[in-house]
Amino acid sequence: GIYRNMKVPMMRTLVVPKSYDDDPINYMNDWYLNHVSKRRGLNKQSVSKIDELTHGITDKIEMINIIYNYVKSNFKYVAIEIGMGAFIPSHVNDVFKNKEGDCKDLSNFLSEALKYKGINSNLALAATFDHISDCDFPSLSSANHVICVAELDGNRILLDPTDSVHLAGSPVQSLQDQTILIISPEGGEFYDADKFTVQQNSINYQIELKTDSNNKIKGSFNIKYHGISSNNLRRILENLDQEAFVNYYSTLFSKIFGEQDLYSLEYSETPNEFHISGNIKVANKTLSDNSYLYIFLDFLPKLFDIEKEEDLIEGTYIGVPFSKKVSLTLDLNDPILSFEPIQHQIGGNGVTLDYLVKPINSNEIECNYNFTFDHIFIDKSNVDITNEVLSLFNKLINEPIVLNKQKS
Repeated sequence: GIYRNMKVPMMRTLVVPKSYDDDPINYMNDWYLNHVSKRRGLNKQSVSKIDELTHGITDKIEMINIIYNYVKSNFKYVAIEIGMGAFIPSHVNDVFKNKEGDCKDLSNFLSEALKYKGINSNLALAATFDHISDCDFPSLSSANHVICVAELDGNRILLDPTDSVHLAGSPVQSLQDQTILIISPEGGEFYDADKFTVQQNSINYQIELKTDSNNKIKGSFNIKYHGISSNNLRRILENLDQEAFVNYYSTLFSKIFGEQDLYSLEYSETPNEFHISGNIKVANKTLSDNSYLYIFLDFLPKLFDIEKEEDLIEGTYIGVPFSKKVSLTLDLNDPILSFEPIQHQIGGNGVTLDYLVKPINSNEIECNYNFTFDHIFIDKSNVDITNEVLSLFNKLINEPIVLNKQKS
C-alpha cells in the first residue's frame, strides 16, 4: 500500500542495446513481439471453431463480442509462471486445446482469432490498479497484466478475457486511468486507458414505506445498478448457485439498510443493468408524543455501500466513479404540519452530495439524496472533501427529523 499514491516507483531501469539508444519503447516492443510471434499461428481445429462461432456473421462488432464471450466463458484461468513463462504466452493452439491459460495466453489467442476474422488486434502490456506502478515505462517490471486491443473504424477496443463480466467497448475496470503499452508490428505505443464516468455507473434506490398505528414501518424497495456498479454482485453470482447467491445478497443488503429485516427478495439482470427488489421492515425508527413526531433515517443506504462509517484513508480503492440516488417516501400514521424543506449541498473536486427532506402532504414526507464520486481511489486530492461529505451525511441521518403534529 505504500506505493498507492506514487506516480512513479522508487526505481525502474531498462538497459537497451546500442541500436535502440533513446528508443526504449520500441526495444520493449520488438523484444516482446519477437517472443510472442513464435507462439502464434492457428491450426485447423482452432480455425474450424472460430468459423463455426461466426458463421453467417458479417458485422465486425458482433464478431468481436462472439469470440470475446466464447473465450471468457469457455477457457479456465490457469497461471503457471516459471522463468520466461511469467511473460511469454503459451502457443495459441495449446491454449485452445487445453481451454486454459492466464491473461497473456488468453489475450494472445483472442488476438489471433480476431486477426483471422480480419479485425486488427494487438497485445498490450498493462498494470492493474493493485500493481505498484502504472505501465508508463517500457519495462516488464512495470506490467503485471496483458490484454488484447482490437482496432475498428479508428477506435480502440480494450478486451480483457480474464474479466468475466467486462463488456466489449467499455473501459476495463482494473485498468481505468492507467497507461498500457500496445505491442505492434508498427511500433510500440503508450495508450491511456479510459475510466468510466459517473453517468455510466449509477445506483438508484426507490424506497416506499408506511407507518402503521403502532409506529412500525414497512414497505418495499427497488434497486437498479447501471453499468459496472454491480460488477461485484455479478462476479459473486458466477460462483454461487441461486440459493447461495440469494442468501449472500440478503445478508449484504440487510447490512446496507442498517441490519433491518428484509424479505421476499428477487433479482434480475441484463448485460448493463442489475436489479434487486424486496420488502423491508424498519424497527424502532419513530418516536411520538402529543405534539411531535421524531423520525430517524439512519437505515438509509450509506454513500459507499462497502465502506465503514469511519473516515476513509488515502489509498482506499473505490473501484469506479459512480452516482448514487436514493429516494424515500414515508407515509405517516399521524398527520403533520407543513415544514420548510431541509436541504444541504456540499462538495467539490468530483465529490458532491445533495440532500433534501420535504413534505409531500400532511401524511407523507420525502427524503432524497444524490451522491457523486468521480474518482477511483481516495487520494490526496479528494480525501478531505470525501470525509467532510461523509461526516455531514452521517450527522444528518443520525439526528432525528422533528415534525409538528396537527392538533386533533
